[in-house]
Amino acid sequence: MNRLLIFLFVIFTALVIIEQRIVEYITKEDLLQSSVRTLRSIPENEITEIIARASNGRSWRYVKIDSVWRYPNYHNAYVDPKRIKHVVNSLTKATASIVSKEPGDLHHYQLLPNSPTITLLGKRQKLLLKVRLGRGAPEVIDSESFVQLSGADTIYHLHANAAHAFDAGDPPMLDRHVWPRALKPQPFERVEFDTSHEVHALYRQLDDSYLSEMKKGLPQLPNYIWRIDLENDSFDCVPGSAYAYLTFLNRIKWDQLHHVKINASKFHNARSIKLHSATGSVDTLDIASNEAEQQLLRLRSTGQVFTITNQKAQLLYPSKKTLTDSLSKPNLYEKVEPRTSF
Repeated sequence: MNRLLIFLFVIFTALVIIEQRIVEYITKEDLLQSSVRTLRSIPENEITEIIARASNGRSWRYVKIDSVWRYPNYHNAYVDPKRIKHVVNSLTKATASIVSKEPGDLHHYQLLPNSPTITLLGKRQKLLLKVRLGRGAPEVIDSESFVQLSGADTIYHLHANAAHAFDAGDPPMLDRHVWPRALKPQPFERVEFDTSHEVHALYRQLDDSYLSEMKKGLPQLPNYIWRIDLENDSFDCVPGSAYAYLTFLNRIKWDQLHHVKINASKFHNARSIKLHSATGSVDTLDIASNEAEQQLLRLRSTGQVFTITNQKAQLLYPSKKTLTDSLSKPNLYEKVEPRTSF
């Protein structure tokens, strides 16, 4: 009888222990499922290359050169820094939670063999992270998404959507600004045109009233006015009209990039616009004569050669009337080169 009781006690104890272990395991799994973490913490400076592959098999390779992201396969184009940062932050800084470990759920979250992937590489092609992108969470256009790490069944609900960085361009994510955002262009304070143009220079200078107040020793914020020089005269500009032209220069975008050396001879008799920034740097924009629907341009600071539409090219040379009269809203510059949010 005692042996039977001892045996039953041992069995009971074993069952209690097993039950506790099961409860602990389930608790750990629940915590694992509900815990929030990054997919993988990777210092941004370790990422030197990004490869994006679309569901149709096309791929694009972006490379960091001297801390600036470029796209080597298209005349070493600059990459939009906001878009590339969105990709990196989404995959290395945004939090994620596990939603499933069942391979049968992959189809539901659109994590298929041909789904888009993004690969982050370090120096010497070291693999840092490879992620398969599923649908948005809860819908395709939403700002969160479902993803899967390469070589694992775990499905994550990522609180970001890296796919939103990719625009409809081909290649996507390129910075099409004539003055690339990655180079942090400074505001222009003087623009000099070739002498064939009606306006020879557009520039800002301190208002005389400010200078007189300074002589009196009175504290005052600088007050600038914009002026233009013609061949034999000078005029004050309407400030809003001058700013409209200058901000147009800052946001103007090219349509296509071209081979630098092949097109070098086309700039022998080019017109030029010199642009002086507030920091003292000087850049030159060369405009080759072209009777086609697009104009060929070259920016000397980057060495890039590109085309823009004739409509944009004509606005590079503002008339006296444009700068000294008030402009309509939206103005002609905004109509040709609208402001964008990304």
